[in-house]
Amino acid sequence: MVGATALKPERLSEMANLAEERRILNLNLLPRKVLLDSISMLEELTRELPEVWDDLPPETKGRLYRLANTIADSLLPLPTTLKAKLLGFSFYLAGGPSWYDLNNYHRTATAFVDEVYSLIERDEPAYMRLLEEGIHAAMEGRSVPLAESHLKKFLEG
Repeated sequence: MVGATALKPERLSEMANLAEERRILNLNLLPRKVLLDSISMLEELTRELPEVWDDLPPETKGRLYRLANTIADSLLPLPTTLKAKLLGFSFYLAGGPSWYDLNNYHRTATAFVDEVYSLIERDEPAYMRLLEEGIHAAMEGRSVPLAESHLKKFLEG
């Protein structure tokens, strides 16, 4: 079961504020301990939310959805060049998080956002109905593979 601490509204708000300030993945870094605590909380939520999602009140689900949106908006791709890693090492030497910590946060935050979005989709009856119809159509052979032109149009936006 998700720890009572992780689902407290003030903890979720605290995480949202950190993400909104964009202080996790920028040059105005948080202390390493705060980042590690955030990683731990996001890992716990990602692991445990599917088991308790159906029992959560709508307000908590909404809060988690807003948190996922805030985190998703603040996530930028992490540069992987040697220069970026050396910069990360200098942060670590100055008492901040290491490159590994930042990468771990990015991975954990992405997994959390994906999990919350999946759970929200699961709750949406219209989405589930479309998904079921698509699966049945594919199983019955009524679906048509996408033509290359459709695929290009989709990828180009």
